[in-house]
Amino acid sequence: MKLIIAFDLKFLPPVTSASERLRSILTRLHQKTGRQVVELVDEYDKPMLDLLENSDKAQVDRDRLRDVYSILKSSQKYIRFVFITGITMFSKISFSSGLNNLDDISLYPHLASICGYTDHGLDTVFAPELEGPDRDKIRKWYNGYNWLDTEKLYNPYDILHLFKKCEFRAHWFKSGQPGYLYRLLEDNQVSPMQLENRVADADFVPNFELGQFSHEALLFQSG
Repeated sequence: MKLIIAFDLKFLPPVTSASERLRSILTRLHQKTGRQVVELVDEYDKPMLDLLENSDKAQVDRDRLRDVYSILKSSQKYIRFVFITGITMFSKISFSSGLNNLDDISLYPHLASICGYTDHGLDTVFAPELEGPDRDKIRKWYNGYNWLDTEKLYNPYDILHLFKKCEFRAHWFKSGQPGYLYRLLEDNQVSPMQLENRVADADFVPNFELGQFSHEALLFQSG
């Protein structure tokens, strides 16, 4: 059963910060429904990624977000679970000490295929759409995501735009270029050739702090 609750924010009690606004919303939702809230956060790291070349400003944004996320832990009686996604793996301690009970599932083997389409999923769910495009060409263009040497995944954004526009193009790249990565490599005078054919194990891609991370780790996490 899907339950949808809507209320006008102007009827919420006045607050002085984003963290208090979040607490007010969580409390109000629980009071109106008698049920716990599911909190979904996408691109949690964007405020920091936009300021990677200016670590002082990035730390200011990080501290503000830390205050917001700390509300999730102190309001846990109102929350069923929290699911947070992003590009990078910032340290839980430095970024969200208030949420130190988070479980980082980024490299869990049994969850390696949750962020894309598998071959089986593509052939079954999108069978009608596959009657036109060349199947091997689809695999060559879009079947390139792999984290743990398991089954490769198709980029959902590219696949959906392929079926919509009937054009083989780098659809995702036009809307989601990792500008922060380009700027960082350029500012540090790192040539792409220095990263060519680099091989590393899982210990090479740990959670990192602002101003303390390797270009290779950021390149891997950015896909």
